[in-house]
Amino acid sequence: MKTTFLFLVVLSAFSFFSANAESRPDFIPPTPPVSKLIANYTVADVMGIISTDVDQIPANHPFIIDKEYSKSIKKNWAGAKISTNIDVMMQIVLDAPEVAELESPLKRQINGAWANVAYFIYNIMDIPDSDKVDAILRTVNGQTDSSKKFYAINFARMQFANFLDPRLLALELPNLDDATIHTHIYRAAETRPPESYSARSLSKRIILGELSDVMEIDRTPFEVADEAAACAALKAWWTANLPLITTKCAEKKASPNWVRRSFFGKPWDVKW
Repeated sequence: MKTTFLFLVVLSAFSFFSANAESRPDFIPPTPPVSKLIANYTVADVMGIISTDVDQIPANHPFIIDKEYSKSIKKNWAGAKISTNIDVMMQIVLDAPEVAELESPLKRQINGAWANVAYFIYNIMDIPDSDKVDAILRTVNGQTDSSKKFYAINFARMQFANFLDPRLLALELPNLDDATIHTHIYRAAETRPPESYSARSLSKRIILGELSDVMEIDRTPFEVADEAAACAALKAWWTANLPLITTKCAEKKASPNWVRRSFFGKPWDVKW
């Protein structure tokens, strides 16, 4: 039985205006200078400024003037209307160094950077949701390194609840065929023994959990003792019911009671 660690990309909820900034990791671009106009920003500049503690930015910085922050970028940066900038922003994080330890500082830094990518997508990019999803999926499909593709898929799949686009959740479907056993090691403070589970059982829980917020599902065919059969049944059900899933997602998103989840960026110390 193969045992490994399952590294899930978790978007931590950091406060964008936190006073507890930390030293900036090397893979995060520097803060753009006061003299550089927002209109001339690159994607790296945007990542650099939204990753900077606002308390450390000079009052005459274009990002700070009138306390508009991300609004100033959305209004003054033509790149906010160019969908491929999402590809570039995601790639900045995907090209970060490999994570060796689950609880390493680098792991937390990468999680924070992914939070900034989400902040960028939802609060700065001024394009239709369908174009945003296209860009996310394009980035996923463009990865040739298996590790980078794994992290790109995790980020993409976790955007399903905010976009309600079945294409994002469908990224979990191939895992329904994966019987690989993973072991989750809890933090020492949690005093719980390691938990083992198959990749396909986790994907089944993810898919059903996400869809249960959108529509009523009879889970009986997917709760049989034979795990492989249960996962195969779910995969077949998805294919047969994709039109219904798509309709239910659109209905929920159009509901006046639906609220998109908020994302907050992770600030680090200023770095010129």
